[in-house]
Amino acid sequence: MIRHALIRALQVLAVAAVLVALAQLSGWLEATDRQVERASLEAYCTGVAVWSAEAARGVPLNRRTGHPDYHDRAAEDCPGMRLAGAAITYERQLARN
Repeated sequence: MIRHALIRALQVLAVAAVLVALAQLSGWLEATDRQVERASLEAYCTGVAVWSAEAARGVPLNRRTGHPDYHDRAAEDCPGMRLAGAAITYERQLARN
């Protein structure tokens, strides 16, 4: 009788350990997914920023690096992203002595 109860208790503990391990694995996978998504978005935003800056400087299409905003999402998803052309002014200020 005691042997049967001991075996049953060990089975319950084994199942509980498996469930805890699965929960930990699920949390780790979610964190990894968030890291991959964040890195992908950062790479996309960097490419769009480089492309926009070179376009504003007048670099020809075949010489630009980066990429255009293919998905039209840089304005919403890229923090601090603004068109490079908006930062360039053509007015010049004369130096004063």
